[in-house]
Amino acid sequence: MVRCSIACLAVLATPAIAQVPHSTPTPLFRLQAGALDPGSVSQVTLAFGAAAGFQWGRQAVVFDAIIQSQNRNSGADLSSDARTFLLLGWEYVGGGHGPRQRQLFLRLGGGRLMRSPLKAAWVANGGVGLRYRMARSVSLVGSLTDAVAFLPAESYYYCPNPLTPFTPCGTFAVKDGPQHNFGLLLSLEVHP
Repeated sequence: MVRCSIACLAVLATPAIAQVPHSTPTPLFRLQAGALDPGSVSQVTLAFGAAAGFQWGRQAVVFDAIIQSQNRNSGADLSSDARTFLLLGWEYVGGGHGPRQRQLFLRLGGGRLMRSPLKAAWVANGGVGLRYRMARSVSLVGSLTDAVAFLPAESYYYCPNPLTPFTPCGTFAVKDGPQHNFGLLLSLEVHP
């Protein structure tokens, strides 16, 4: 699976770089917020993150770190029980490149899902987005994504707080198989 993901990214990135050999890479940074819903779009789950990468003409390679809340409300558990997606993706941008223009982009990638106390899982990621350039170096970005995590079967013991009376403790089983994480993320993108 790992070799396939690396090979797919290499195959996708090679033509992107080869098409614009004289183009200077431009760094990009994003701050992201939105929803990344595990299993069903009806279960809204907050997500926050940041991304950094480089753009060559119409191609970009972007590394994302997205933290997904696990309590399905205000995201108060972002430090302790949250899951973290670490994703490397390739983006192809269509449309104009000037200010006040919309750009549609396609994203393909993969990475890892970190989910303590459980084992990490491999992720395949794909999506579409719309970028609106507000100025030469600032854009608003909206994207629809699906991060498919391939979860291994395992079990773990969990006891939230032994000092609280009537706190349920026990062993919990986690099923294996793919888990879709459907998302709508809004971002502020800066090209320094």
